[in-house]
Amino acid sequence: MNKNDILTIKVGSVSYKMYLPNKEVDAIQKILYAENRPFEHVLLEDMVSRLDKDSYVLDVGLNIGNHAMYLAAHGINVIGFEANKKLFCIAQESVKLNKFEKRVKIHNCGISNKEHKAYFDVEYVENMGAMSLSMGEKEGRESIQCKTLDSFNIKEKISAIKIDVEGMEAEVVGGGAI
Repeated sequence: MNKNDILTIKVGSVSYKMYLPNKEVDAIQKILYAENRPFEHVLLEDMVSRLDKDSYVLDVGLNIGNHAMYLAAHGINVIGFEANKKLFCIAQESVKLNKFEKRVKIHNCGISNKEHKAYFDVEYVENMGAMSLSMGEKEGRESIQCKTLDSFNIKEKISAIKIDVEGMEAEVVGGGAI
């Protein structure tokens, strides 16, 4: 891991690290690195103001963990889901850098209304979070496992759900009675 790919973000009384290995090309990583503040900061401040410490949030469409790291730094627990293996691995590094393993649990899978396979038809290196899943399998494309929220048997009381899944929001909600 290159030290130049680690950004320390300080917001108010908290600080945390973000691993940004694609900061030269990926839109979200570029913004974080250039502005040295969380992406969608106003939204995140509002979430923190409404959530109790130690509450639980689902982050469906985790991306690089921008929302999860901010929430965890504020004492909120996150259960995250990211279908894109590259983004999942980046988020996983940020979890480790911050020693948030007890506060942030992440899963590398898609979330849908039923279990099935999917793939990314097109890869956008300039905005990796803007990639949409296509159902089924396609030769030459990595197969992604999709599961339902209910299949995770989450026992914790969920206080909020953030969903950013490029058009599959209805499927995500349809797979969870949480």
